[in-house]
Amino acid sequence: MNWKIRFYSGLNKGVETELANGRFIIGSDPVQADLILVDAGIEAVHLILEIEEEGIRVIDWSCEETPQQNGQAINQGEMLLPCNRQDAGMLIWSYSTVKQQLPANPDELTDNHIKLINSQQQHTHKKRVIFIVIAIFSILFVSLYLLFLAGPAEIDYIQEQHKLQNYLNKEEYKYITMRIEQDKQLFIVGGYVQNNQQRLLIKRYLDNNNLNHQLNIYSIEEIKQSVKYILHTMGYNHIEVNNSEKVGWIDLFGEVRFINNKSWSNLATILKRDVVGLKGINNHVKINDDHLKKLVELLEQYELINVLIYNEKENNIIELYGYLNEKQRQQFIELQQTFNIEFKQRYKLKLIKADNHIKKKRSDWILKVFHWDVHLILF
Repeated sequence: MNWKIRFYSGLNKGVETELANGRFIIGSDPVQADLILVDAGIEAVHLILEIEEEGIRVIDWSCEETPQQNGQAINQGEMLLPCNRQDAGMLIWSYSTVKQQLPANPDELTDNHIKLINSQQQHTHKKRVIFIVIAIFSILFVSLYLLFLAGPAEIDYIQEQHKLQNYLNKEEYKYITMRIEQDKQLFIVGGYVQNNQQRLLIKRYLDNNNLNHQLNIYSIEEIKQSVKYILHTMGYNHIEVNNSEKVGWIDLFGEVRFINNKSWSNLATILKRDVVGLKGINNHVKINDDHLKKLVELLEQYELINVLIYNEKENNIIELYGYLNEKQRQQFIELQQTFNIEFKQRYKLKLIKADNHIKKKRSDWILKVFHWDVHLILF
C-alpha cells in the first residue's frame, strides 16, 4: 500500500508528500535526512521511520520528549495508526493512504474520524483476505505459464530497457543516464535530479518493476543544502549558493569580510571531498578585507589616533610608532585583541618600541648641539 505524510507545523505546514517503502529519516541535517526540515527545535536526525506495506513504524527519535499518538506516548518500533495525530517534539504530522484525504487542521483528527476509518478497514478486511488468496493462486498460475512461454532473458531486458527509457524521457530527468550490464543483468541509472522526491520516484519505478539496479542519482537541492551547511560551519554565513549551468556544479556569490587563507584556497577541494555528487564550484565571492579602515576605527575608539602612526609592511605586518604611557599601553592591548578577533590573525600589529624612537631623536639633537658648539669655538 502506498502512503503519504502531511505536516501540521513549521514552514512545511500543509505540505503532503508520498513515501517509498524502507527507512525514512526526517531531520535538519541535509547529509543524513531524507526529508529536510529547518524549523526551530528540529534535530539533525529528528525522527527515523520504517515505511512498510502495513503502515509506518517509529524506529528512533532525537527529540527530548517521547513521540505521542493522540496524546499517548508510543513505544519504539510501534506501528502507528493512519489518520491519527502524531507529535514528536515541535513536529506535528499524520499519514494516510495516497487516496485518503487528511483534514487541514490536526484537531479534526478526532476519535470519530479514527473509528470511521478503522471500521471501514475492518469491513474490507475479509474481502481483502479472500482477494489475496485468489491473487496468490492467480499469480502462481500466471508465473508458471509465463515461464513456459518466455523467450530468452536478454529479450526481456531489452524490453525493460525501452520501457525505462520511455519513463525517463521527461524534462526533469534530462540529466539522467542509463545503461545495462548484460552479464550481471544490472540496470545502472545515474545522473542528477532537482530534488530528492524525483530520485525516490525513479527508485520506486525500478523497485515496482523488480529490476536489479544500481542507483547513482544525486539531488541538486541536497548538494546545495550540504554546501550551505559546510560554509556555515566555516563561518561564511552570507554566501549565496546557486545552480550552475554545468550539471553537478554550483555557483557561489556574495561578499565576505574575512577569510581563512588556508581553508579558502582549498575550498573547492574541501567541498568536493565532503559533498557527495558535487563535481566542482564556480567561486564568484568578493572578499572585502578593509583591515586598514578597521584599524583607524579602533585607533579612534581607543583614543590612540593622535598618539600612534601606522605603516603596512610585507607579510601582512602593520607597524605602529609612538610613545605610550601605562594607560595607553593597556588600551593598545585591548585594541590588538579586538583587531585579531576581526581578522583571525591574518594581519599582525607590531608596536615599535617608543624608547628606540626617542633615543634616535635625542641623538640627532645632541649631534646638532655639538656641531653648533664647535662652530662657535672655531669662529
